[in-house]
Amino acid sequence: MDKEKILQQFGYFRDISNSSRKKLADICLSKSVEKREILFSEGERAHAVYSCIHGRIQLHKTTADGKEVVIKVIKPGEMFAEVILFETDRFPVTATALTKSQVFLMPKHQFHCLLEQTDFRNDFISVIMRKQLYLADQIKYLVSHDVEDRLLLFLQENF
Repeated sequence: MDKEKILQQFGYFRDISNSSRKKLADICLSKSVEKREILFSEGERAHAVYSCIHGRIQLHKTTADGKEVVIKVIKPGEMFAEVILFETDRFPVTATALTKSQVFLMPKHQFHCLLEQTDFRNDFISVIMRKQLYLADQIKYLVSHDVEDRLLLFLQENF
């Protein structure tokens, strides 16, 4: 498996330097996940950041009355759980495979070691900023389109 090539195809890592991409590929561990398999659970001690190679991963939280609230459906090329690098040492959501999937697992400790290197840290900050801009665009979309339009788009993208 050519991890560098896969990372280069991901929108988040496409524009980082070749050197940073190689360093990231060196810490990536490939993991297969079966449909309905839980990758990690809300509140569990966080040990890694993930990127989806193929398949779909659902991120959800459980309410006090036991209902699951879907936060996001992760698609190939998307990074998730990166909040554990800076904010918390526990996973804030549960990640469950919606389909048979494959992910890259990037151990937290090794990722922190990469962040100590200025060039990698600058590349990663640009990745996080792109994600922030994407999320800002999503908020703009949500407030400017009615529920019917959003449902139609969701169905078109996911089915």
